[in-house]
Amino acid sequence: MNQQQFTFDPPVRLNRQQAAIIDRLRQGPATNAELVQIAIRFTARIHELRKAGHDIRIVRQDRDSGLVWYEIKEV
Repeated sequence: MNQQQFTFDPPVRLNRQQAAIIDRLRQGPATNAELVQIAIRFTARIHELRKAGHDIRIVRQDRDSGLVWYEIKEV
């Protein structure tokens, strides 16, 4: 007898810092200077969010000032 196997991936639950970063990026592009106010290790939170399937991109970098702009692409 053949049995179908179903896999269920529960939705990823965001922690407070991840949720705050997503909320901020949904308002429009945000700089690293803004995101560090939400989480000192914001790059780690962005990595986790990307791994969870969020399309967060760097849209601009200013090497003179060190500013980096991030945005989220949502369907």
